Amino acid sequence: MNLYCSDYVPDVDYVQSALRPFEYRGKDLWLYAECIGPAERMDREVYRVIRKHLAEDIDRKIQSEYRSHPNESIKVFWQRLLRSRKERVLDWICKAEYAKKHLWIPGIDNAAEKNILEHIEGKYKPKEVDEVLNRNVSESLTRKGVFSEAIDDLTGTKCTIFYQIRFEDWKEMEAVYGEDLPLVLKGYRSPRLGKSDRPDAEVTDAVGDLVSPINGQDLSMCLGFSKNGFKAVYKDWLNEHGYADGRRSTR
Repeated sequence: MNLYCSDYVPDVDYVQSALRPFEYRGKDLWLYAECIGPAERMDREVYRVIRKHLAEDIDRKIQSEYRSHPNESIKVFWQRLLRSRKERVLDWICKAEYAKKHLWIPGIDNAAEKNILEHIEGKYKPKEVDEVLNRNVSESLTRKGVFSEAIDDLTGTKCTIFYQIRFEDWKEMEAVYGEDLPLVLKGYRSPRLGKSDRPDAEVTDAVGDLVSPINGQDLSMCLGFSKNGFKAVYKDWLNEHGYADGRRSTR
């Protein structure tokens, strides 16, 4: 909600009617229907209607932002963005590999970053070309969009190892990307997450029921390596971070 409603102002006429639940029409006094009843009921009704107005305002902005990307799918848009941050993807893959072997890694502070390490899988087989971050990716000769093979960016040989990052929400995406995400990607939640997994699962009003139009998509991405390619990348990462002997350097 905070992503889209910072400039929202409730309808002035409605707020005025709530604060003054009647008006004169000539000599007659008219009461607004929602303001008939106990004060507690009136307060709830005013709150409900204002939240409904807010939800409508947010939804218009969400749909407008989504329609601003008509020339490519959201997944291809995300793939293109993350390809420009491939060094960060490599860093996270190496962190996950190290954490699996040593059960810890320093500098991982927030929940999104901890979750990323759990959501990186090293025995993955890509299915679609738009989920692979390598520069050179081939699709099936008989089925458009279906993954065939990828070439290791470092060695130029065929990839045999693929690491997938399963993004469960936009905060994990932003942590890997390393910068503020475009607004259209914010609010994303993976289709793997049920409603009970939402932090606002108890919210039942119009705002709580809003969902991003991209939530039905799986925005997970993967990066392929040849066996020697990954060995070289991981060795360089260990040396760069002082982990070459399996322990953190104190230098």
